[in-house]
Amino acid sequence: MQYDKAICNIEENWVTPTKKRLITIVGDRGMADIDLIEQTIDLKIRSVTGSIVTESLTLEKGEALLVQFDRFMSLVKDKNKKIEMYGFDALKVYENLEVINC
Repeated sequence: MQYDKAICNIEENWVTPTKKRLITIVGDRGMADIDLIEQTIDLKIRSVTGSIVTESLTLEKGEALLVQFDRFMSLVKDKNKKIEMYGFDALKVYENLEVINC
């Protein structure tokens, strides 16, 4: 797949006995390895001096559909409950990806 300034390769395999859901994003200044099962993000960023800076982020683990369903049902049951802003978590991921120039 090709986008405006990016190329995307997708590999699918239904034969292997283990479940893997990995995403690797590579940019000019670094890369991000995202493990959707373990809910981790490993960033490797090249600094201006050329050294590699590594940062690991761990997301809250849980079955994604079950978590979404539970949150939805709690909002339905309590109509006065304020909707939480999960977009901020996505913004943090985006800002980290922006650092590696994707």
